[in-house]
This record gives sequence, C-alpha cells and structure tokens, in this order.
Amino acid sequence: MDKKIKEAIMSIMDIESNLEQDFVTDLVKKYVPELDIENLKEKEYKQMANRLISSLKDEKGIRDVFVITNNFEMSEYINVSRSKEIDDLKKVRNRLKGNVEGNQKSLSKVEDRLYLIENQISIADIADKIHYKN
Repeated sequence: MDKKIKEAIMSIMDIESNLEQDFVTDLVKKYVPELDIENLKEKEYKQMANRLISSLKDEKGIRDVFVITNNFEMSEYINVSRSKEIDDLKKVRNRLKGNVEGNQKSLSKVEDRLYLIENQISIADIADKIHYKN
C-alpha cells in the first residue's frame, strides 16, 4: 500500500479515538490503484484454505496445524502432532512466541490506558471537592 495513504490514515487516528472500518475502506478504495480480480480470487482461496487449516484441532480442542514458510519461500502446512522436522517445529514455535509477545505488549498497552482512564480525576471533580471544602 502506498506510504502516503498509510500516513494519512495514521494522522487521522492520531486525532480520532476510533474510526469506522467503512471509512478507512473507502479511503483505501479512493487512493489504491485498480485491483487485479484474478489475484484477489487467488488470495481469497488461500485465505479459505488457511481458515480451514487453522480450524483443525486435536481431541482437546488445541490447534494442530500451522502455516510456515519453507526453505523455498513457499507456504507450507505443518501438523505439529505428526511432524518430525525440528526446523519446521522451531518455525512454528517462533511464530507462536512472536504472536504471544506481540499480543502481550498490546494487552499491556490497553490495560495501562484502562487504568489511566478508570482512575482519572477530572478537573470538574477537583473543583467540586474544593467548592465543598469552602
């Protein structure tokens, strides 16, 4: 995606606390070049395959199959319960660790913001307290 579009959307997000998905989608539609329909179809089929694969779980309900990039820079599905390839299992582990670390950072950011907002005393609250003391 064009860097200017990303910067424009980020500058709006710096001002606004939330944006509707349709608003951002309309901005992207306005500034992105015409889409390649065949390419989009292929991407959609791949996403369907990935959703199907990611839904495969073991008897305990734990996900069993993950996508990695193999040594030929191609996507490949790995069944963790059956794989004997150490490098493939390490790739899955590293990806999952990265997801967990990224999610933990995001969770901490949200928790910090919640703490700040939930424990915030407004100027009006302070003024009321001063007013009642006098």
